[in-house]
Amino acid sequence: MIRIDFRHNSAIDGHLRVLFIQAEHVRQIEVAEKSWSIRVADTESQQVSDDTTVISESAKLVDSFLGIFQATSDISESQALAAALLVPQKSGFVGHSEVFTQRLAGCQLFSHIRSFLEPLAEVKAVKLVDGSSFPTLQQAISASVGVVATEAALLASNPTQVIDELRRRLTLQWCFSEPLARKRVIVIVGYENLDATKRRWSALAALGIAVVILSTGNWWDDNHGKYHELREQFIPFDMTPDEGLSKRIVDAIRAYPLPVDGLYAPSNDPLLLPAARAAEELGLWTLSSKALTISTNKYLTSQLFESTASRVCIVRTVAELELRIDGLSFPVIGKPSCGRFSEGVFRADTSTQLREKASRTLNDFDATNGLLIEPFCDGPEVDANLILLQGELLYSEVVDDFPSPGDLLSGDAAGSFMDTQAVIPSRLPSAEQSAIIDTMRVVIAKQGFHTGVFHCEARMQGSSMAYVLKPDSVVPDLEYVKQKSTASPEVFLHEVNARAPGFMSSAISYFAQGIDFWALSVLCTINDWTRFKALAQPFLPKPQHEHAILDVVVIPVRPTLLRRTFPQRSGDNWHYAVIDSQNDPLPALLKKNPDLAPCVMQNYAYVFSSKPFGSREDTWDWTACVVVKSSKSRDHAIETSSRLLGLYKSHVLEQDQKAAQ
Repeated sequence: MIRIDFRHNSAIDGHLRVLFIQAEHVRQIEVAEKSWSIRVADTESQQVSDDTTVISESAKLVDSFLGIFQATSDISESQALAAALLVPQKSGFVGHSEVFTQRLAGCQLFSHIRSFLEPLAEVKAVKLVDGSSFPTLQQAISASVGVVATEAALLASNPTQVIDELRRRLTLQWCFSEPLARKRVIVIVGYENLDATKRRWSALAALGIAVVILSTGNWWDDNHGKYHELREQFIPFDMTPDEGLSKRIVDAIRAYPLPVDGLYAPSNDPLLLPAARAAEELGLWTLSSKALTISTNKYLTSQLFESTASRVCIVRTVAELELRIDGLSFPVIGKPSCGRFSEGVFRADTSTQLREKASRTLNDFDATNGLLIEPFCDGPEVDANLILLQGELLYSEVVDDFPSPGDLLSGDAAGSFMDTQAVIPSRLPSAEQSAIIDTMRVVIAKQGFHTGVFHCEARMQGSSMAYVLKPDSVVPDLEYVKQKSTASPEVFLHEVNARAPGFMSSAISYFAQGIDFWALSVLCTINDWTRFKALAQPFLPKPQHEHAILDVVVIPVRPTLLRRTFPQRSGDNWHYAVIDSQNDPLPALLKKNPDLAPCVMQNYAYVFSSKPFGSREDTWDWTACVVVKSSKSRDHAIETSSRLLGLYKSHVLEQDQKAAQ
């Protein structure tokens, strides 16, 4: 039986209405070139005929309904599916053709999510009325701009839950009154694993943005290769961060035969300033190069904030360190003033340790901008991500960064300060979260910015909470603790980056809040402030939060395993080598543990040398990152990711042992 369920014909917001169609006991589906027919097993009390033909030019529409109805015909009644047709209530032009798939991604209430929208295309409103006057199944399907399946039993027992979740996720503007022009953006980026980062490139295609890649190597140069349709052109390019980089960017853009509307250098500090200078010369939108000179220098940024300005110093030589060392209070943190990730960051608990570690860092890293030395702050570490438009705060979030090895160990045993776990939403009290966001807004303005996506890092000194390992917990988590002093909590600034968080860090916001920092950053480059503001809208709040964790496991491995994993790689240099799906054990682990699979939103694995992160020896670490989401609780998200990465680590160590034999 196929029926239109008029009881659940509901408005999502001013842009969408949802109409549910339930499929039961489908006997036969016949597919012609441009039409398909459904023949039902029981014709009694049907609201549509037993032989319904739906004509559509859209193969996606046909495929979507075939998937839903064929799935229903093969499963029990308790697992039967209902199709939710998304019908436009306003006419206009499509601002993001995959907005439904993006916003519903990872939600376990829904499956078979498909959009019938085309980038920048015009859509016509269809006015639905409640009740049985809606004419036919054919007209309902033809009017829809998307479809999503949900369990028929859930819809029957708790329709409010289904409709409220659709409303929570899809309440945003995706249809615009004025036509939108196709744009072209140059993206300067290093090697990307296309399977892992496909979502990024698909988002730009959905926005109607043509992408031209400037990069080293040939990783996306095949015009008939994988995902070739997601980029217009790949141009081999010298990305060496030297004095000539800005000019090379300008020359490459001027040599391109088609108009260029924007220039984007994602999440790579050494590229931000040269790209901004090139954009200024070309007359393209950019963040101010003057402001970026400050934001890419941790010392200059620290001097903008009163509470940190007097507590940090900068040294460029060991001799200069000797002049300052007697005035320092230990422990301290040392880090390159201009650096990436946590490379070169160390903790020193004595003057002897500081001399030794500072000397090593100054020798191993570009010390042109000096070594920043600051007091070690043991308060909870956080990330703060902000979206601003002309100073207006469109969106903000605080992310809890769990303790790194460098926080937990001291002295010569102190480990790296690489991120280990990051969880959203934060557990810190709302007053402390507000203080963090307010502080970052002040510093961003002092740096000279007022618009864009900003990724900030800090600690909350004197916080009412600390990381505590409870007897029934798998890892320490934030708990209220007895205050050591009566002083109010204070934000200790680490850095303010005028860019989006990294790819995996951004994913927890993408799945838990519906925010795509990557797409928003690119919209800035083409001056599209209408869509920028519209798509900075997170999910509507609900009593039960969506909890997402980025969890990382670092596994020391022998070169023998890496030679087997990367047989085509010359030499024994695997620093930041990406582990592809054929060598990553995660897919097999999820197949063996099907209860974990629905919680895993994204994963990425790579190898790095431990030496840049403070190790005395040049050892190799196999690193796996996973994003896990839970609608149940924060504890459930943490426990799920810990269990998964425990299995992952055991598997890699077993393979490492076999490779060494």
